Amino acid sequence: MINTTLNASGSSGQSIYVSDSHAYFGTTGVTTGVQIIDVSMPGTPVNKGYIATNTGPGQIDPSGNDILDIFVDNSTLFASTYSGGLLVADASDPLTPTVLGTLNLSGETWSVAARGQYAYVGSSSAGLYVIDISNPSAPTITNTLGGANLRHIQIDGDTIIGASATELFVISISDPVNPAVLGSLTVPNISAYEIYSTNGYLYGIDKVIKVLNTYDISDPGNITIVHTTSPGTYDYRSIDGFAEKLFIGTGSGTGGEVLTFDISDPAQPSPLTTTTLSNRSYEIHFSEGYVFSANNDGNMEIVEVCP
Repeated sequence: MINTTLNASGSSGQSIYVSDSHAYFGTTGVTTGVQIIDVSMPGTPVNKGYIATNTGPGQIDPSGNDILDIFVDNSTLFASTYSGGLLVADASDPLTPTVLGTLNLSGETWSVAARGQYAYVGSSSAGLYVIDISNPSAPTITNTLGGANLRHIQIDGDTIIGASATELFVISISDPVNPAVLGSLTVPNISAYEIYSTNGYLYGIDKVIKVLNTYDISDPGNITIVHTTSPGTYDYRSIDGFAEKLFIGTGSGTGGEVLTFDISDPAQPSPLTTTTLSNRSYEIHFSEGYVFSANNDGNMEIVEVCP
């Protein structure tokens, strides 16, 4: 494990995304915004540029601009904020990232993903926003899909896999402007806090009960739960995966871990390793053999998981 940079005193890590040897680290506190870090050499990460969201052109709503999620596509950065907003920035020069446009949205905007000329934003009050980003300086709402307060979304082919606090959704975006629900599953007493989908299975983490649930979504109209792990030590907060590995970032109080699972049998995840973190993890992202964790203490930690 490699401990990387500590941001300005008083900041907390909130979100993380890695693309093209750069980590995009969302923080809140003294430095509220997105820190860009060169991770081409994971042992010696280097701070590059910074986009502030609590002041200047990156500020959407003065009441709260914590970065809850980040997505990067071809050097264009998309970030969703706590008080409801979408930030679009040009990160082609990591030293001098430039805000291209912002859009104020209602509710808390928990998650963002983009494909082509559309961004999709999961909202706590409006469900799923479809946003035209063909002109990034003026993103505009094209459509909304109500009925789901989506905490996390993932684009998987022509579908969006989404999770609310108590429900899972498979949503078609074959018509990118008009998303349509293909299937859903209510999961009472289980908080579908974050999800990861691959090969016809959906893996959802329960923050409070501290378990990993596996769902068969090969038939979106008949989603079924097929496996639940034993409870872990800390709150399950974030999930990502690659090939036959699944990674979970956990944390409660000042403790946190990265858990690695084997999903070679996708319906029966089995635990492999546990790596202790310096503090609780809020979000993780896998890239090039490493898990990057945004920690509550302001650290970005890098864990080698595929040597």
